Amino acid sequence: MRKFKRIDKTGGILGIVILASLLQTGGSSEFQITYDPDGQGYPAIYRNIVVWEDHRNGNEDIYGYNLSTGEEFQITTNEDCQDKPAIFGDIVVWEDYRNGNWDIYGYNLSTGEEFQITENPHTQWCPAIYKNIVVWHDGRQDSGDIYGYNLSTGEEFQITTGLNCQRNPAIYGNIVVWQDDRDYKWDIYGYDLITKEEFPIAVNQGDRTSPAVYGDIVVWDDCRNDNWDIYMYNLSTREEFQITTELYSEVHPAIYQDTVIWVERIDIKNYVYGYSLSRSEGFQLTTG
Repeated sequence: MRKFKRIDKTGGILGIVILASLLQTGGSSEFQITYDPDGQGYPAIYRNIVVWEDHRNGNEDIYGYNLSTGEEFQITTNEDCQDKPAIFGDIVVWEDYRNGNWDIYGYNLSTGEEFQITENPHTQWCPAIYKNIVVWHDGRQDSGDIYGYNLSTGEEFQITTGLNCQRNPAIYGNIVVWQDDRDYKWDIYGYDLITKEEFPIAVNQGDRTSPAVYGDIVVWDDCRNDNWDIYMYNLSTREEFQITTELYSEVHPAIYQDTVIWVERIDIKNYVYGYSLSRSEGFQLTTG
């Protein structure tokens, strides 16, 4: 089960829709979770819990929905903005503007406890989480670096250094990936939290952005062919593979198990497409 934002012709967010892809039969089903006219975006999902950024209160808050019980619930109530949630297990994290700059906050769904992760006066954006590790894009060094935080030990740590910008981190297991402009274009780099080794994934052939990772597979959108395609890289075999070859732009990939999905921009409309790595076969998920 994956998530996407349904977009109307003017680009406005209508609501959160969850799409379940039945890969064995080639079919799919979808159902709507939110109906509020003020709009919802940036959904994330872990097991039976969906979280998103919600505009119904005149500012962005974080809301959640339990797929098992059908219950919607509000996570944040602060009058300033809370954006771009991520979730793993019982922990929801997001970027939060209540202190006059963007910080990273978290919430424990089991205990109902909210907690602050970053307190630096500069900006921290775009959190991602896997088990007890939270990573984000951090502006305290001006250029922007990737930082992390261990929820178990309370330890903050810096992953990237240098004068250029690193942003949009993603994490799975001990691997953190991000887009990196150290060569004055966007490349994809990775870092092993155990060995503390940084390594290039995709460099030197045009801009690459929006990485995602699951297991040994990293995916991203790639402009080396003068339009945006989806590429992947196997960390174990060190083999790169091009997934899409269409003339349209394919962007914002996500991956779960052996399924990659992305947004394909055709004329003025956005569609969601997918690809099964195990079957080496693509499929369309949305038609309207």
